Amino acid sequence: MAFLTESNEVRNAPAPPLGGAGAQMPMFNLTFSSQNVNSLNLTGPSKNLDAKVAAITSTKSDIIFLSDVRLVNPQGVNNDFRVATAFKDSKNRSYSMYHNSKKNSRGVVILVGNTLDIEILGTDADLNENYLLIRAAMGTNQLIIGAVYGPNSTDRAFFHNLERGIERISGGSQLPVILGGDWNVTWDLREVNMNIDTFQMAATPNRVNAECLNRMCGNLSLTDPYRILYPEKRDFTYQPFGTVRLNRSRIDFFCISTGLLEYLVDSGISSSPIMSGFDHKNIHLKIGKQSFIKQERSLSNQFLGESIVKFTILASAIRSHIQSINQHSVLNRAIKRNIHDFLRLELQKIERVRALIKQYLEESLTCVKNPSPALENNLRAKLRSIEGDLDDCVSLAELETFEKNTDPNVFFEKLTVETKRAGIWVQHFLFKITKEQINTKEKNLAELKKNFNVNFDQIFRLEREISKIRDDTLTEKLTFRRKKSS
Repeated sequence: MAFLTESNEVRNAPAPPLGGAGAQMPMFNLTFSSQNVNSLNLTGPSKNLDAKVAAITSTKSDIIFLSDVRLVNPQGVNNDFRVATAFKDSKNRSYSMYHNSKKNSRGVVILVGNTLDIEILGTDADLNENYLLIRAAMGTNQLIIGAVYGPNSTDRAFFHNLERGIERISGGSQLPVILGGDWNVTWDLREVNMNIDTFQMAATPNRVNAECLNRMCGNLSLTDPYRILYPEKRDFTYQPFGTVRLNRSRIDFFCISTGLLEYLVDSGISSSPIMSGFDHKNIHLKIGKQSFIKQERSLSNQFLGESIVKFTILASAIRSHIQSINQHSVLNRAIKRNIHDFLRLELQKIERVRALIKQYLEESLTCVKNPSPALENNLRAKLRSIEGDLDDCVSLAELETFEKNTDPNVFFEKLTVETKRAGIWVQHFLFKITKEQINTKEKNLAELKKNFNVNFDQIFRLEREISKIRDDTLTEKLTFRRKKSS
């Protein structure tokens, strides 16, 4: 049984033997992420769906595995078209959605970035909606990708069916395999008091299923890339909602062909859930030895509500006007002053403002790295000073009355370029500041996690703080988009 949300007819195709002993492994650069989404079966207007889609796509991964999607609501209303449209229209990155979810329970999704040069050759899915496999082609290479939602109760048949499904969709070829999701078991098979993947749990999650997973991975030559890179690292993906329950476990992970380890770049766990609506952290994976292409910087909507952004763009606009005034034109006759002195003094004022803005941003970054009440007070005072100095500068309304030394269309184009450049410059600083806020807390987390049992209270507090920063960022983005579209 196989079905897609896309209209493409699913077909099977022969493939060259890849991924076996001695075979040449594919050379492609791909990023993956995986997220338990705690249901997407929302109906009617919902900010929650918008927030979940924005959070999921914020990773901008090439391929995203989702589990516990529940695309049908309790009343039997199918929500798959609306959800697929939301992912297709995502501002972060556009995705095509393939799903195995026709009930109000369980269900999995695979999101494929629409910019990928990828062809879907076939799918395989189970009746219980616990996995979806896709056989895909990228150029001359083929691979199998799969979203997994492991059963909560003992279910040997699930792992047997998954193994058979991979064999069926492979068609006898030894294709590289990348699976990801919430397995509801830990990779570590040891008892709970020794298990590196659990914390404050009464027992290891479903030991029988974990053993079945271990056998399946042995038969298919699959392994956990996170444990390959970090054999002793202690971190967890599942954390219950609220602050009362302290149990944690690492039950979300990837299983990849051992032949892909040569091309393993990174595998990791987000420092906190990527939004407050999730009780699982996000996991990510990078495959490929070539350098990942850096995207061209563009102006983001994220910080447009920040005062410092408004001040920076206004200062840039004033400066562009001053520099483009025709000094041989007649100044407004009601103002008795020399145009050369006027322009020189106004340019000095605006350059001072620009210097203060740069100081403010640099000190903000320093304050994030080394917080202190004195620095915070100084920053608030500097922001007020910048606002006051801008009020003392010549207004845009007055500057617009002056004749420019170039064609109006040419001037407007230059003004647009300069203000956009200023916006990108200031947002670059703000991105660095936000990232440093998270990085500083994550560094503290890493140190605290070296002795998890002693420091768990501080660890959970920091994880909540990081999650709040991410939530605030997400809320700001969504609020701006709704205002823009209304």
